[in-house]
Amino acid sequence: MAHLDADDVALTGGAAIELHLAAAGRPARRAVVGDLDFLARCLKAIPPSVTRDFLVSHYHRARPGVPKAMIQLVDPTTRMRIDIFSDSAGVIPGAQRTTIEGTVLNVLDARSIFDHKVQMLRTVPAMRAESYARFSAGPQVRHLRAPRLRLTTIRPKRPFAPTRRRLYAEGLFAVERPRQPRPLRRALGERTEGSSIF
Repeated sequence: MAHLDADDVALTGGAAIELHLAAAGRPARRAVVGDLDFLARCLKAIPPSVTRDFLVSHYHRARPGVPKAMIQLVDPTTRMRIDIFSDSAGVIPGAQRTTIEGTVLNVLDARSIFDHKVQMLRTVPAMRAESYARFSAGPQVRHLRAPRLRLTTIRPKRPFAPTRRRLYAEGLFAVERPRQPRPLRRALGERTEGSSIF
């Protein structure tokens, strides 16, 4: 929070939900928070100085079909992801000032978080709308039979030897095609040494 003005941002998402549950005397849903979600009045409220302490993992501006601007930061030490969205609904003024571990910040009110979750359930993304419409208009499927699946162990690929890796990076080493198992080679017909089926 050292890079941000506390008046311009508000905590939301799972961490804010956990704070509201704790304030209401309800048990926590999870012991560990994997990421932090914030709303910002605008992305201009995030100064370039954040790049000194965080990696910028993703960034996009608001545009047609994408109503919210967003920047995703990652703390390289803890690997904590911090998603900052633009406050397109204008709900930051209703956030509650809270002190967490000695840091003062705004926490979005529970009603705004709930309303956002309901809106997400009502909204169908444009890219999915056609699929939903076609699927909902079709016959009702009462039961789907799941195929029988067999679990197998996948052997990891053998890494390049250091010399090959260096030569490959310099463009001096062509990757060799793995030899086909004997039965497949018979099915393809015997080849002369050095020939390729590709």
